[in-house]
Amino acid sequence: MLKLEMRIVCGRALTAGSAKASEMGRMNKVVAAIALAAAAAMAAFLIARICGGTCPLRGLTGGNGAGDGAAGASGDATGPVVQVRKFVTVAWEAEEADEIEPPMRKVEAKLGNLIGGSGYLEIPDKSNPYEVDGKVETIGDCAPPCGVGEKGGGKRSDPRSYDQPKFPGRAVYNVEVPEDGEYFFWIRTWWLDSCGDSVFYKVDDGPYRVLAGDPTTRASAGRDVWRWRTELSAGKPRTFKLAKGLHRIEIRNREDGPRFDQLMLTTDPSHPGDEVVRTARVK
Repeated sequence: MLKLEMRIVCGRALTAGSAKASEMGRMNKVVAAIALAAAAAMAAFLIARICGGTCPLRGLTGGNGAGDGAAGASGDATGPVVQVRKFVTVAWEAEEADEIEPPMRKVEAKLGNLIGGSGYLEIPDKSNPYEVDGKVETIGDCAPPCGVGEKGGGKRSDPRSYDQPKFPGRAVYNVEVPEDGEYFFWIRTWWLDSCGDSVFYKVDDGPYRVLAGDPTTRASAGRDVWRWRTELSAGKPRTFKLAKGLHRIEIRNREDGPRFDQLMLTTDPSHPGDEVVRTARVK
């Protein structure tokens, strides 16, 4: 527990009992209160910046130093109580998988600040087969682009309609979660096009879920750029109740073309932005 005690000593009037002294006393109290609140707010800001939002702070108190943050809240100590919330984040590089199944593959790349680590994972474009009138056609460059509905009079099935995996290609991670909590799952992805903007994912023994498009903005936004994305449930990012210990995370081929830079489990409900984050993973 960390407690900061702040005291402000105000000057007293020289002529006791006079109206002027009384007025100066009241002004001193007002100035003291304002200064104390400002100092407490600044201290809380500095602590949060230094600790990165993860300090086990109970509160910030002012006044005579009696009690902790709870005392300040109950009136036993003067001054505001500022609580700094604690979040847990575990982030890791996509290419550092414990298992990689083709056609998903690791790509060595140095793109400066655009990606983290030594590269990224990708499902190469035109890796997946397609169907014409229920018949599986060739894999690779012979596959028509997304949106082409006919080939020899037949119809192409759209892999985006698959709610369960039909293609090989996955990456598996064994991730240590440091404490119990309700976690959000994010993937920093690069989408190729409208037929390369989704991926299956799975947490432990749960069902395969779909992370598709750019649900945190709009479905067609953010292709050809690296961006953190998550699955929404009822308009809000989906969460998973995880116990402290080892957990199995899997991402799996749903469409060909997407790339994956980093993955993250966090109890922080805010959007992580689009930048690369510091990664540290315990197997």
